[in-house]
Amino acid sequence: MRDTSRSIFYGLPLIGVGTPQVESLRSYLLRLAAEHSMIPREVVATIASRQSHYRPDANLNVIWRNFSVSGTSDRAERLAIMLSDATGVDLVPGTLARFRQVISARRLCYARTARFCPECVRRRIEETHVHAPLLWELRVVSACPVHGIRLMSTAECGAPPSAHLPLNRRVSLPGVCGRCGSIGFQCVGATVLASGRDLWIAAEAGKLLALSNAESKSFTREMLTAGIREMVDKRFDRKPVRAATQARLARATVLHWLKGTEAVEFPALFELAHLADADVTELFRGRYTEVGAAIDARGSNGAARILPTRYERHDWTSVRSALVDAADDESVPSLVSVLAPFGVDRSDACRRYPIECHTVSRRHDAVRRMRWQQLYDSSYAVFSAATAELRRRGVEPTRARVQQAANLCCFFSARNTCRSRALEDVLAGRPPRTSSRDSGG
Repeated sequence: MRDTSRSIFYGLPLIGVGTPQVESLRSYLLRLAAEHSMIPREVVATIASRQSHYRPDANLNVIWRNFSVSGTSDRAERLAIMLSDATGVDLVPGTLARFRQVISARRLCYARTARFCPECVRRRIEETHVHAPLLWELRVVSACPVHGIRLMSTAECGAPPSAHLPLNRRVSLPGVCGRCGSIGFQCVGATVLASGRDLWIAAEAGKLLALSNAESKSFTREMLTAGIREMVDKRFDRKPVRAATQARLARATVLHWLKGTEAVEFPALFELAHLADADVTELFRGRYTEVGAAIDARGSNGAARILPTRYERHDWTSVRSALVDAADDESVPSLVSVLAPFGVDRSDACRRYPIECHTVSRRHDAVRRMRWQQLYDSSYAVFSAATAELRRRGVEPTRARVQQAANLCCFFSARNTCRSRALEDVLAGRPPRTSSRDSGG
C-alpha cells in the first residue's frame, strides 16, 4: 500500500496568503510543473489518473485552456482539491471557490489569456520565484494597485514575429513571455497609467482576496444581500432601480439581487460599490460602510497608495494646461489620449473643465468624420467604376463581383461601415452621400 502520509509532489508554499497579492492556482500549477521538470498538462494527468472518475482519453490540454482554473466552477474546485491532496498544501486561498456560495461564476476570471503588471514582474525577477497573483486573473481588475499602471496581456508580445519561438519550444512560466521567451516581459512596450476608478476597484478586490479562508467561507448570499440593501437605502433612497440605472446596469439588476432571484456578479457589484463609495468587503459582511480617505499617500515601501476617486489627488492645473494645448495641436488628439498620462477619468475632467474637454472632443470628432467621408467618397468612386465596367461587359453586378473587379474588399464591421455603405449605394443606384455622419457612422 502507498504511504498516505507522503504527498505525490513536493509541496511548494502558496505565496502571499492573507495578502492582496495571494498567488493564483494557475500560477501555482505552473511553478509546480517547473519544479518537477514537467509541463502543466502532465501534472494534471498524473493527479487525475489517481482518481476513480479519470478517463485516459480525456484531452487535458483542451480542459486546461478552456476553463477558469482559479474560478468557482466544479471543475476548478476539484482541481484545487486534487492539487492540495497531491502537495499537502492548502490551495483554496488561491482560488475563488471560497466565495462560491455568494457570487455568480459569470464574468469572474479570465480562462485563456493571462495578464501581468510589468513593474511587479521586473521587481520580482531577481527573486527565486515569480508568481502571478489571483488579483490579475479577475475580469473586474484592470490595474495594479501597487504601481498604479494598467495590467497588460501576455498576448501583447512586443518582439518582432521573427523572434517568436516555435510552439514546441515555448514555456509556461509566470514572468516569462510565452511567445518570445523574454524573461520579465522585457519585450513589452511602455506602461500606461491607470485611472482612479480602476485603481479603486483593484484595491477593493485585493482587500477581499486578503481575507482568511475561514471568514470567506462564512459569508452567505443573505449577508451580501443585506449589505446591498443597506447601501441602497442610505445612498439611493431605497430605490434599487435608481441605483441600477445610475451605475449603468440593467434596470432590474439590483432588484433581482435583493429578491434573491439572481446571484450577484462581480463586475456589476463593483460598479455599484464604486458609485456609492462602499467598502466591498463590508458588503460581504452584511453592512454598508463608506470608504474613507487614506491617512498617508505613500506606503512604507515608497509605492503610491490607492485612494478612492473622490479623494484622489491630481494635478488639475497640468490637466487643464494639457487640454488647452490639445485644442491647438495640429495632430488633433482625442480626449482620452490627452487624459491618459494623468490617470484622470473622462467624466471627472468633463465636470471640472467642460469647455476645454468639449473643444478637444469636437475637433477630434470633426477630423474623424472628415476621414470617414474621404474613405466613403474614394470607395464610392472605385465601386462605381467597377460596376460600370461589369455592365459594359454584360455581367450582372453583384456584391462579390464588384469587390473582385474593384480589387477592394469590405466587411460589415465598425471600421468598414463607410465602405460597405458606399458599395450598397452603388448597387442600389443611389447618389453618393454628402453627410459625413451618414457615411461614416
